[in-house]
Amino acid sequence: TNLGAAGTSYFAAARQISIMARANGGSGVPVSSVQRIPYWEALFGALDGRDIGYGPGFSATQNIYQLYQQNIYNEANALYALDMPDAATGAGINPNQTYPSNRFYHDQFSALYAWRSIGNSNYNALQAVYRQRFGLGLQADFNYTFSKSLDATSQAERLGSSGSVNNAQIINTWAPSQLYAPSDFDLRHQINANYIWDLPFGRGQRFGSSADRLVDELIGGWQTSGIVRWTSAFPFSVNNGNNFPTNYDIQGLATQVAKIPNQRGKLNQRFADPAAALAAFDFTLPGDSGSRNILRGDGYFEEDAGLGKTFPVNDRLRVKAGVEVFNVTNSVRFDAHSVSARIDNPNGFGTATTALTNPRLAQFYGRIEF
Repeated sequence: TNLGAAGTSYFAAARQISIMARANGGSGVPVSSVQRIPYWEALFGALDGRDIGYGPGFSATQNIYQLYQQNIYNEANALYALDMPDAATGAGINPNQTYPSNRFYHDQFSALYAWRSIGNSNYNALQAVYRQRFGLGLQADFNYTFSKSLDATSQAERLGSSGSVNNAQIINTWAPSQLYAPSDFDLRHQINANYIWDLPFGRGQRFGSSADRLVDELIGGWQTSGIVRWTSAFPFSVNNGNNFPTNYDIQGLATQVAKIPNQRGKLNQRFADPAAALAAFDFTLPGDSGSRNILRGDGYFEEDAGLGKTFPVNDRLRVKAGVEVFNVTNSVRFDAHSVSARIDNPNGFGTATTALTNPRLAQFYGRIEF
């Protein structure tokens, strides 16, 4: 990070330049008002008075400021043009190697992935279980978890590989804690319940215990069961778009700058006012990673149920048949990671494209037990 250059780091100096370049609605402050910044003068003093495409007579800081203006939100590209040899960039900034190249970018690669055992995560939960046999053949379980999971990165199983999705990569290697936030799989509330009920009808049961064989065949041996699962919403982030302010290989996340409207939209639209939600975010500055997992999409809900009957053939042989229905209510929940959330694409912002749930499905079964 070149901390020795005029007592500061690249990210601090680049942030200072970028704030000026992004001022006045993106038109920037006048170049004549840009004062010399010691960091840039120390590392790129050879550009003082040089014409690098903006005319002669500018200080090194003013030249770099104008280069960053041409790469607004893509500050890593500006640094690439400054640091790499002209033979690689064609930028015409340092054709005679009047200052050293490759002080920031390695000359053999633009990105190098590595694993480090410095990850930090935290999970706390309250878990409650209630189990009851109610009599008359009915028993049920109820489970509730109140929890919070935090980490610097996480890779949910439903996502693709980190090389293509970038959900499990650190944006700023020197500040991994910038991404410390709710995990991709964080669920504040989880409820699941199940029951099995051997219906109390037929011979030997509470109702119809003296039924003859024909009546018993009709009313006896029935069993119903079910599973219900509900969770609160999954988190997601707003992507910084096709912009690379901090990391030359990973865009990173957009930065929250205002309160996010909390009203929900209809169907697969997360926001009642997508434009207002988008306006709550800004392009991330150099050195920053953006705001991770501060939005919530849909949680999960599904109810499955079954109904079956046992037909005794003799003392050792029984036939079972029935039906199982998955997602009885045909409820639809959308995957938060499929929500269109790019700061550079207002079209469809907040719209999810993939469902977490499957449509209602029924299947029939039959088996022989002996």
